[in-house]
Parts: sequence; C-alpha cells; structure tokens
Amino acid sequence: MGFPKVFIWGAASASYQIEGAVSEDGRGESIWDVFSHIPGKVKWGDTGDTATDAYHRWRDDIAIMKEMGLQAYRFSIAWPRVDPKGDGHWNQAGLHYYSELVDGLLEEGIQPWVTLFHWDLPQALQRQGGWQNPETARRFEAYAEKMAELFRGRVRRWFTFNEPQCFIGMGYGTGEHAPGLKLDGDSLSACWETFCQAHSLGQKALHRADGENLVGVASTGAVCYPASQAPEDVEAARQGTFALPLGPRAFHSAIWERIITAASVKNIKFRTICNGCKPRSAPKNHEKRSAVQESQGRVAVLDGRQPACVLRLALRSLPGAEICGGQFFAPWRRWVFIIKVNTASFLLKAEKFWQNICINKGQTA
Repeated sequence: MGFPKVFIWGAASASYQIEGAVSEDGRGESIWDVFSHIPGKVKWGDTGDTATDAYHRWRDDIAIMKEMGLQAYRFSIAWPRVDPKGDGHWNQAGLHYYSELVDGLLEEGIQPWVTLFHWDLPQALQRQGGWQNPETARRFEAYAEKMAELFRGRVRRWFTFNEPQCFIGMGYGTGEHAPGLKLDGDSLSACWETFCQAHSLGQKALHRADGENLVGVASTGAVCYPASQAPEDVEAARQGTFALPLGPRAFHSAIWERIITAASVKNIKFRTICNGCKPRSAPKNHEKRSAVQESQGRVAVLDGRQPACVLRLALRSLPGAEICGGQFFAPWRRWVFIIKVNTASFLLKAEKFWQNICINKGQTA
C-alpha cells in the first residue's frame, strides 16, 4: 500500500529538547529547567541547558531538512522564551528567533507547523498554581493570540497542546515529569479543567486571527485495531486511537467501554478495554500472580492500553467492587488492574471511571 499524493512528510521536535540557550536573550525559566536540575529526576542528570543547540544552529537544521526532502516541520514555541513570566510582557528577542525560523522554513519550501505548548510552562506561572489555577488558561489565551498575530499569513497549521495526558497525568499525577507533583483526585481534575478551558480559548484566539487556521491537539495513546471490518468496529478502533480526553470526568466512552469478568482464576482473560480492539490472552505466568490467587469471588481485569497517566482509574463509585491491585506488565507496556466484584458482570461508563482517583502508579490497593 502506497502513500497518497496528499501525504505530507515531515519531522517534529520540542523546544526544551532541542533549543538549549535556556538563559540567553531574556528567556524565562520553565518548569523543566527547575525539574531537570533536581538530582535523580532525570536519567544521567541530563538537562536541556544545551540540548542540540537548535537556538544557534537552526539554519543548519533547516538545511538538513531540505536535504532530506521534508515538506513540513512541526516545532514548539518555548512559552518562557517569548513570555518569560507568562504575564504578557513579551520578549522581543524570543519573538524574533521564532519569526526568523518560520521565514527560513518558508524560504526552503518547508511548511511550519507550530505547537504552542510542549510541556515547558513558565516557572512563574507554576508558582501561581500552574494548571491547577484557572488563570493559566487566560494567560494561555493571550499567548496564543500573540503568536497568531506574529505568524499571521505565514503559519496555517497549529497545535495548542502536545500530549496533555502526559504533562498533566505525569506532571501533576504521578510526579514523574515536571513539575513533579502528586495531586489528589480533585486537584488533578482542576488541572484537566484548566487545560480544557485553555485549549478552547486558545483555538478561538487562533481562529479570530485567521479563519483559515487549522487548529488541533497532538494527543497520545494506544494504536487500536478493529476486531473485524464491521463499520462499528473500525470506528471504535479509530476513536480508541485518536480520541482525546476532554477531562477526567468526560473521557470518550469508546475508549473505556469494555472490561472482562471471569468466574474463576483459571478462566481469567486479559482483554483491552478499548472497544473494537483485538482481545489477547494472558501468558500463563500472569495467571499465577499472587494478587489473583489471593482474591476471592469473581475477578475483573482491566487491561489498559492507554498511558499509565491516563489510567488513574476511579472505582470508588462502583458498588460491590474492591480493588485487589494494579501492576505494569513490561512485555505488553500496559497497566493491568484487578478488581474483585460480587456481581457476574458490570460495565463501567466514562463518567463513573473518573469520579475519584484511587490508583496511582506503583501503588496497589
């Protein structure tokens, strides 16, 4: 199967991962500047202080893209480079850097695709609560409006956010990413609500600036395959692959619709909870896990193909359900949650999944 003629070949990057120059030309501090310098937070103590030095070598980067025949380049803007404190006091040197980058791409026939936020929140905003604070959404709107004004007529394709499941779930939920917080359920919900508001305000600002702007979110998740070629299975797999959570209380039901219950430990089967995906049997050694052996009655297994930060499941609202444990199975790169229930079967709806958070990565109930 070949690629269609309209397929666009490109490359992508993230500002903190490539730019370096973290203290040059008026750039403000980001949460990743702070987090990466905390001993033990990043493997080998790596930081983005220099990275690949794209801030100084962007012309070389464009030349390589041209040589490769790329048609598009998706890069992210470092919010603290253009708006050091997140308060609308714009850094002209930062604006000039990105303006030159866009012009350089266009001169070589490469489409600039811009991501407004790839995780590097200004540290000044984090001190005010970060994504827990609704004011951050309004600051993001002003930022989006400024970028739309700066690139009007030059940039048509925009992403407001990159992988919100990660920067919220792992930054504010599990604490693995910046800013390294481990919030309770209500506080994490506040982060999701602020993100949703920020995306809404941001995309409106981009469309106000230019009605032809194309705006989306770069999500992340599992690659799901339809169980059959039936239209409903194909659609369920499509939604399971591409659907974006609109907050912990309103996750797309197609992703979280199916779980499996078993009459006994011997009959336990692991199956994706993504409706429309192929069922898979568990390896025999997984059937002998102590958490399963110790549980009594019926056992429900949730096989989570979504990232761990998304699978912070809320189960307290389920009558008669008791969490027996949760573990990450490295061979599958999945989280599996085991629940004891006193009914033959039950179906979890998206709303109830997220009423309370009661499983964190690395913990068992």
